[in-house]
Amino acid sequence: MHTFNRIMDQMVKGISIITRLLMIAMIVVVFSAAIGRTLNISFLWSNDLSLLLFAWFCFLAISLASYRQTHPLVDLLIERIPLWAKVPLKLVHFILIIGFLSIMLVYTIKYAFANRMTTITTLKISFLWVSTSGIVGLTLTTFFEVMHLIKYLIALFTRDNSVKQGA
Repeated sequence: MHTFNRIMDQMVKGISIITRLLMIAMIVVVFSAAIGRTLNISFLWSNDLSLLLFAWFCFLAISLASYRQTHPLVDLLIERIPLWAKVPLKLVHFILIIGFLSIMLVYTIKYAFANRMTTITTLKISFLWVSTSGIVGLTLTTFFEVMHLIKYLIALFTRDNSVKQGA
């Protein structure tokens, strides 16, 4: 289990570095296009490239938020629920999230392959490059949510006190 956690940490560190590089690349592309417009130079490819980078950034950032469990959640309802109801509610939460992500992943794959012949004109690359960001991001997010569910179930069956308190 220790090796698995180390591999997960390295994977998340890699994703984090990639998202930072994507953000820097987006800033450079958009800034270059803005300077170009000021100088009356047109970078036709800048919009398409920045959208491609943005798609990859968003889906990878969502997977990081899922791994770190820093995504927004509404806890107003959770705080008012009795302790005995928090455990089943958390299980339902995991099942709904994993189900939703799985459905999104299936439709994203169908969408990607239905539009694989479409090209991004200014970049002269397949639209599949944009769609793949959704496939990769949703796969990672689903994987991380399944890992959280497994950890939660292990803690539940080992009678971890934090699970009893609904954490």
